[in-house]
Amino acid sequence: MSNPAKHRESAPATGAFTATEAQNSFGRVLDEANRKGFVYILKYGKPTAVVQSIENFRASGGHPSPSLAELAAQYDDMVERMQVAQGEGAVERFFSMSPEEIGRAAVDAATQRAAEAAGLPTKRARVGKSA
Repeated sequence: MSNPAKHRESAPATGAFTATEAQNSFGRVLDEANRKGFVYILKYGKPTAVVQSIENFRASGGHPSPSLAELAAQYDDMVERMQVAQGEGAVERFFSMSPEEIGRAAVDAATQRAAEAAGLPTKRARVGKSA
């Protein structure tokens, strides 16, 4: 059986919540993460996860990876947009792209969609979509 005092010694001094505290007071966890940049979530006194502010997340260059279903939906949406007048020539450009270029375009589109879904400023306006 492990010694609880030993676990507590490895825990960060500030900016930490137990898993139970995080579950019961998630609003406080978010407030603290936004104030300090990140907080640790402890399990049995040891850091097992980190909740970080969106600023920290962006600064780290992190972004969520889209699922296969999300990529398929984005592909379908892209093909649909290419059918409108503004997409003229896009099909030819698409089929002339290398697999690497298609992959980069898919990741860029997924990042763009995630930003739009989160209400964040985006780099470009969506072409071929009407409100």
